[in-house]
Amino acid sequence: MLIRIFILLLLAGSAAAGEVITDRHVIVLASDAIPSEATAAVELRQYIYRISGEFLRITDRAEGAPAIRVGWSAEVTGLLDGLTPEGMAVDRIVIRNVGNDLILTGARPRGTLFAVYTFLEDALGVRWWTPETEFVPALSPLAYETQAVD
Repeated sequence: MLIRIFILLLLAGSAAAGEVITDRHVIVLASDAIPSEATAAVELRQYIYRISGEFLRITDRAEGAPAIRVGWSAEVTGLLDGLTPEGMAVDRIVIRNVGNDLILTGARPRGTLFAVYTFLEDALGVRWWTPETEFVPALSPLAYETQAVD
């Protein structure tokens, strides 16, 4: 119990200076995403809902909204200065804020899923203790601070 309280206080303290996720955000998933990228987008949406009550739409375009870009697309490659999944080491991940967007991606086939789980754990405080036991903090507003990982 003490550990949970400490984690929540730690997250609350760092959240004030971080980025805030609201229902104005969308999760952008390319229309040609591979199955593990689609799974990553759904997992991210489910945990964000459980953490904050914000239900984010999954779409293939941001249409001007702040976006959490999950997986690979031509837009993601452009935002990452030409980095492609083929040019990455096995299981490498990328977590990076670019403008108003958060990019969660990685080497195919599993990297994007690893990026989402790393973001949920390191930035939002989700913990998986066993396959049946997890800790999902309640945060409102849902705020995070990340350091670029790539």
